[in-house]
Amino acid sequence: MTITKKYVYDQSTGKIIESITNNTPINEPPLGVTGDARAMASAMNYVLGGPRKGEGLCNRYTYNLAYNYTKFRAGKKNETKRGATIGSNGNAGTEAAFKSYEALGYSKYQVGYGMTIKKIDDYLSDYSKFNVGDVIQYRSDIQVFKPKQNKFDFLYHAQIYTGGMGWNSSIKSFTLMPKAARYATDDSTNFRLNNNNSGKGAGNFLYGKYADI
Repeated sequence: MTITKKYVYDQSTGKIIESITNNTPINEPPLGVTGDARAMASAMNYVLGGPRKGEGLCNRYTYNLAYNYTKFRAGKKNETKRGATIGSNGNAGTEAAFKSYEALGYSKYQVGYGMTIKKIDDYLSDYSKFNVGDVIQYRSDIQVFKPKQNKFDFLYHAQIYTGGMGWNSSIKSFTLMPKAARYATDDSTNFRLNNNNSGKGAGNFLYGKYADI
């Protein structure tokens, strides 16, 4: 089966508008994938629909993955929805965005301030620290000009821990894979280059040299 998706960002509402053009049902994860992993695979199938590269909407998609993950996990499939609205226009690192996650049952923890990217990379790569569905948000030391706010502001990023979900093209579903990236956003692998700008990272997408996380 082929699932065709189109994503449009509606600036007036701050929502991602998505349509599945052929009404093809989204496949279920493999039967051997159970519990939290199954809920995450279902959320990624539902929100992303397949392998895709991001478009700079990291926190919107991270929130939508988290939202639908919590619904699948609780057995509330009838409450799942695409384009779930997140506070503060989806900007990562804002109090309104944090409150959107807290409404899903998440708790907020501060890991550190001014940590080097290397330390954060090492922290995110210690998978024993994370459970499927954990969300990481950070503010980097890089500032860029944001025309909508007419000011310079820091680059923020959000990502969700998936436990290692890869796309199985033969069954058209995300499923646990030993070498799959452990984090996702609007990018199913949360792609990044390694610190030396070569090769593919493990999904720990990081900006700058220092960050608060």
